[in-house]
Amino acid sequence: MEIARPQQSETTFREILDTLKRQKWVVLATLLASWLIAGLASFLVESTYQSRTRLVVEGRTQNTQQPIPDPLRNVTLSSMEDIPTQIEVIQSQFILLNSLREVVSQYPTLQPPTEAEIAVSARQLGLTNAIEVSVESGNAELSQRVADRIPQTYRRYVLNQRERQVRGAVEFLDSRLADTLQGLADAQRRLNDYRLRNDLSPSDSEAQELAAVFQRAQEAHNQAKAENEAAREAHQGYIAERERYPRTIPSELAENNLLQIQQARKELSDLERERDRLLVTYSGQSQEVRGIEAQIRKQRQYVAELPKRVDYGRETRNPQRDELESKITDAKIRLDSTQANLDERKAVMDRADAQLKRYNSLQSPLRDLQREVELQTLSAQDLKRQLDQYKTFQNSIREPVEVVLTATEARRVRPNPPLYLALATALGLLLAAAICVVKDRLEDRVATIDQAYRIADAPTLGYVPPRAFGKTARATKALPSRVIENYRIVRSNVLFSTRDIDFRSLMVTSTGQGEGKSEVAANLAIAMASGGKKVLLVDANLHRPEVHERFNVGVSPGLADLLTGAVDLSQVVKTTDIEGLTLLTAGDSPTSLADGLGSGNMQRLYKQMIETYDLVIFDTPPMLPRSDSLALSATVDTVVYVVKPGATTKTLMRYCIDLLKGAHARLLGVVFTNTEFYEESFA
Repeated sequence: MEIARPQQSETTFREILDTLKRQKWVVLATLLASWLIAGLASFLVESTYQSRTRLVVEGRTQNTQQPIPDPLRNVTLSSMEDIPTQIEVIQSQFILLNSLREVVSQYPTLQPPTEAEIAVSARQLGLTNAIEVSVESGNAELSQRVADRIPQTYRRYVLNQRERQVRGAVEFLDSRLADTLQGLADAQRRLNDYRLRNDLSPSDSEAQELAAVFQRAQEAHNQAKAENEAAREAHQGYIAERERYPRTIPSELAENNLLQIQQARKELSDLERERDRLLVTYSGQSQEVRGIEAQIRKQRQYVAELPKRVDYGRETRNPQRDELESKITDAKIRLDSTQANLDERKAVMDRADAQLKRYNSLQSPLRDLQREVELQTLSAQDLKRQLDQYKTFQNSIREPVEVVLTATEARRVRPNPPLYLALATALGLLLAAAICVVKDRLEDRVATIDQAYRIADAPTLGYVPPRAFGKTARATKALPSRVIENYRIVRSNVLFSTRDIDFRSLMVTSTGQGEGKSEVAANLAIAMASGGKKVLLVDANLHRPEVHERFNVGVSPGLADLLTGAVDLSQVVKTTDIEGLTLLTAGDSPTSLADGLGSGNMQRLYKQMIETYDLVIFDTPPMLPRSDSLALSATVDTVVYVVKPGATTKTLMRYCIDLLKGAHARLLGVVFTNTEFYEESFA
């Protein structure tokens, strides 16, 4: 189970409380010094008396102010400033000195030694127009008299200010109104000149009329275009149909062609009469006349080409093709007529469009001139209305200040021993906390679990009290249930943290002696064996072995004998009363085995151990001053680091953690041992 770690620079509130608790004498000394200073201040501070009065002023409160773009509105009819501004005036030296002079002129005995001995402060009551004024001095009667005089002095000041403001506002508005009227006349003149110069009607209906003319011309153009397209399609259709018929067809009998010639000549005569009739109405260059002339030429050519006689078996002209020729001629006349109409309609539409565009191009300057006239008119009306209001206001002055609470009887406000004592207590606690935190930061020894936790930078596997189970394995049965549960939590966290790897071994180490490393290793081995694993607990502390004493077995033969090759693993392991737990004691460690944990024999022995047992737990020496643990850390699967807050220094602990990281050891987590901490935590 991994617990979220605070950042290196973070100091939690609980950590500060723990620091204050550890250094309670520093806190007590700081508080006593603060109380002593508060007591001295109570005797040394001169007596000060305060009198208060309340008044309601006419003006704008902060919650009713609205942004007004017109600069003239800054001079309101009330001529009163915002409440905060009036507060600044009330507590200014001008109001204070005038009030003090009036009081002293009436009561000469109240003359203070210096004017600096009297002070005025004012504050707004909520979001209302009420203001509370406080006067303080060393003379109680003087404070009350001045507090009673200030509202009257401020009232005269407001009335004088109002009169000057109203008079100045009237003069200013008169000048502005004259300038605005002159600007209005100039704007109207420029508007009229622009309309005359561009022949624009003052009426707004001209734009609508031009738009309607353009719309009608556009509709007529679209209709003419549609008719022209239809005539073109009909003409092209007749031409295409004519091409499907041959020019001549075979004739079965030889006959006189006189009848056909007469018929063709009759049609030619009809066309000539039609042309004469059209010449009465149209000129010779009109579209209708040109069309009938084209038909006459074509018919004459047709008559000239007709044979006098048609012989049997010869080719004759195809009558169907002749009929289509006539239709093509009519369609061409219709096409020419619609094209002329289309050109005429387009010319009309273009003229209407040009007129509308010209009118629109003139509208933007026209609208600007009209807008200028409207703005000048509105400005003149507003200025005249304000001028009338100010002239009326000159004769109706309202009371700007109303006293709602007369000056109270002066009371002593300084010195205030209870307030001084409370402030001294608060400041003393803050100063004591700062001193304790700085002292704790400057001290190199690990004092709290949080400090060790941040240095280790590894998950927490659990918190266990050291010296928990005595010297024998049987004594573990008498452990408190709380302690047994602690080691079960450590066992669970170890198993959870290694569920993704092939976990067969771990070593337990610490920074120095006396941190509970051997107790944690032994109890963790017991907890693992109780969970159903076949566990081998190896005492790898060849210089100061302890496992044999805790389980009441002999120290030899053991690990040292295995490393020298004198015995086999099966010959030196020792059984215990706990099912599944086997011991490998340290044995007699000769001087030549000082670096035996990093030798090749140790590597071979390690492979044999993990093949025989489910889990091998090494109780190794502390990281300092030996290198045995560092050599073994690169071999085992994981490392459990035991920390006892208060037992080592931060520098040494940080150094040991860096050594393990440099050896690429897998630091599984940290187990904290501290009996006092745990007694408080479970209380």
